[in-house]
Amino acid sequence: MTPELLPKGVTDRALLKSLNTQQLKAMAKERDIEGFSKPEKADLVNLLAAA
Repeated sequence: MTPELLPKGVTDRALLKSLNTQQLKAMAKERDIEGFSKPEKADLVNLLAAA
């Protein structure tokens, strides 16, 4: 599933983990989450799951 097809409020860790780092960064940017450009995949999953 691509980020474009996901609802904006998705916080399911398993679903987020299935995405690649580039997709996670795009989602973080879309959600106006700061500090997303440098974190690794696990950190991005945590940021998005908490948002």
